[in-house]
Amino acid sequence: MKVNTLYLSTLSGKLTCSQVMQLLMDQPTKPNARGIESHAHMHTTEGFKVQAVGFGGDAYALDRKQTHYGSPTHLYPEGSTIGGVSPDYGRMVGSGITGSTYTGVYQDADRLPPTGEYAHRTGLPELPKLTGPVKYVVFRKVLKSKPIAEIKNSMIEVNLLTEAEYLFKNGKIVVREEAPEVLAPYVKASPAHTMFPDAESTVMHLTAALLCNAGRTVIHHLTTLPAGGPTTVGIFSKSAVRAVTAADVRVPNQMIERRLEVDTGQPRDRATGFFPSTGKVLTDQSGIDHVVVILGKRLTGDLNVLTCYPSKVTTHASIGTATKDNEDIAELRLGSHTIVRQDTLIKLTW
Repeated sequence: MKVNTLYLSTLSGKLTCSQVMQLLMDQPTKPNARGIESHAHMHTTEGFKVQAVGFGGDAYALDRKQTHYGSPTHLYPEGSTIGGVSPDYGRMVGSGITGSTYTGVYQDADRLPPTGEYAHRTGLPELPKLTGPVKYVVFRKVLKSKPIAEIKNSMIEVNLLTEAEYLFKNGKIVVREEAPEVLAPYVKASPAHTMFPDAESTVMHLTAALLCNAGRTVIHHLTTLPAGGPTTVGIFSKSAVRAVTAADVRVPNQMIERRLEVDTGQPRDRATGFFPSTGKVLTDQSGIDHVVVILGKRLTGDLNVLTCYPSKVTTHASIGTATKDNEDIAELRLGSHTIVRQDTLIKLTW
């Protein structure tokens, strides 16, 4: 959808959830030079409940169908095996089952991330660089030969050495500090992956965020920006959450926090710095405080939804600007927050 068209739809209040669902389906998810242009869908769990009653297939086919329809398989790169997902689930093939290989409809590979970075969120804070103790190199004298280097673990050991046996210079022992061994490199914080409970919830929250006064402010500003530019704008909307609750109480308004379980009792990997994974995925549910939407403008003039995700913490805790229940935030420039009042309830239609 063109940014100008979207702005007119929000002005009239006629933007529907169906249009936003189509907008999400049109988002470019293949990686380019700047990374994945849109990963809003990765903040959605499929959430389709496949029941055994009336299914018609065997137990293995039912298990595969439940995995691919009920799990957030869009988080896993093609060829992934984590979380019990089939290594070739990115292929789109015919329905049925042959032997022990499920050949039903798989996740479209174009919707999959190039790496497992989204699936591998652990919820852990940053992990410091770990190094071994400093070693000290001294040189033992050898009759009629070059001194031999020896490693000592502390200066206490070094200070016990004598000039008769070790190389000294100007009355002091010759000693060199050895760079400590890196046991694990620094790892940045890995927050849990926040997700909407299903696609319907995602679409409705995004529609409400675009329709709120802060959303219109942001989209209008986006119309003035050059197509394909690097500038992004943001919406932080509490009113979107109220709008979805008012529209349909059956739509779950609980966000999911998904994290990969790791064994912090084991040594960290020397190459990556990560704790070893147990292979288990943990999920927690929390109430949604506000919705975050980051938008851009593609070269074609179409809207780019870089991301859309729920937040359980307040805007003050997440971006440093406090808001009341009837206030949203329009971010026209990164880090510059404009509070926009929303006194009327946003009405959603499909």
